[in-house]
Amino acid sequence: IREIPSDGLAAALNAELGRVPRDLQLQLMVALKDCHNAQSLRVLSSKAASPDPEIRLVALKALKDIGAAESAATFLKVLSENRSQEEASIAVGALEIMGGSEVDAAILKALQASTDSRSRVQLIRVLDARQVAEAKEALLRLAASPDPKVCAASFQALKSLAELGDLPALIDLSKA
Repeated sequence: IREIPSDGLAAALNAELGRVPRDLQLQLMVALKDCHNAQSLRVLSSKAASPDPEIRLVALKALKDIGAAESAATFLKVLSENRSQEEASIAVGALEIMGGSEVDAAILKALQASTDSRSRVQLIRVLDARQVAEAKEALLRLAASPDPKVCAASFQALKSLAELGDLPALIDLSKA
């Protein structure tokens, strides 16, 4: 499949994925990372929401390997749903390396919408790893959070994202 990737082959793999037994689905999802199209991303995203944890993991790994920015929403959903540590690790890793300012914006939006401590900390770490300067204001607000984990993660991210002009706000936060 690596040797002959094509849109037609990807379409055939996508179609078969819904019709074959579970074990063959796992193999087809691995194959889709080498031969995929836009429909493959949708198929894999739907498999990433499967009730079967192994199907979810293989789908997430395939999406991560493909690395398409269109998959950011799938990875953000994994973090917002507080799935297993392994799934969260794949999602964080994918988001950290995925390119595009639209991905930065989606992560920042997810952070602002999140109320869960674990998700917030993961998203803050992703924004830090991506060096998203646009996250500074949100991180300054979250640094004042009553949740010590969110507060600490925000300060950690601000170590690399804050600029000299942010010093007064940081000093005020340290007094609080």
